[in-house]
This record gives sequence, C-alpha cells and structure tokens, in this order.
Amino acid sequence: MLARRSSHPGARGLLRRSVADGANGDALQNVKSELSLNLITGRILKTHDSWSFAPQTPPGAAALYTARRFAYSAALNASDVAADVAKAVEDATSPKVDEQIFKDPSGDPLKFFQQQDTTMTDAFQLALVLASLWLVAKVIMLTSQ
Repeated sequence: MLARRSSHPGARGLLRRSVADGANGDALQNVKSELSLNLITGRILKTHDSWSFAPQTPPGAAALYTARRFAYSAALNASDVAADVAKAVEDATSPKVDEQIFKDPSGDPLKFFQQQDTTMTDAFQLALVLASLWLVAKVIMLTSQ
C-alpha cells in the first residue's frame, strides 16, 4: 500500500516501496497541497493536492499513478456496492405497492354526494342572484345620470 509519510504542504513525501519499483529502493514524490481557508472561522473551503512523479523512472511513476487510481476507484466501487446492497435490502423488506391504482386517502366513497339539497339553499342562491342584478342595475342608473 502506498502512503505519504509527511503531510504538511509542500512536503517532499517519502513513499513505501512498490513492487513495480523493483530493486530501486524508496520512491520519492513531490506533493503540493493548496488550501483555501475561511479567514474568520479557519475552516478549509477547498483543497487541491498535486503529486509529481518527476524524480522517478517511468515504470515507477506509472505504478504509483496506477495504484493511486486503483485506490480511488476501489473506494468508489465499495460505496456503490454498499448503496446497491442497501437498496436491495430495502426492496426486499418493503411491501409491494401497485403504483397504477389510485386509492382515495379519505376512504369515503360518498364524499361528493353529502351536500344537502334543500329548498332553503335554493332560496338563498336565488336571493343572491337577484341582489347582484339589483346592484348592477343601481350602478348603471347612477352612472348614466
């Protein structure tokens, strides 16, 4: 496994020996970390690490680059597998619901037919219409004078 020994910005990190390095010994690598800080709280807003494989032989640099990409992709793949397993467990334990059938949440089949239709409500509606017509006629008579 490859790991940095020093973690401060601009450090020249000494990495553990890789199989691809063969008998060359330790692999050196330049590490540059750029941090954007919030000046009030001191929190890190953005970080960017850049690694340079310049002091190594091309096979050693390729092995380090490949190992770094493999470690990153392994972490992402593990996260995806965990999410898939959680979704499969949730699907297996949740009851099956037919999504094409709409069920009325109130459960009352007569909710549209509960209004009382009496002569009293008809009389109120007739009085409202007549009052509206009288008001319109009165406004027209006042504006035409």
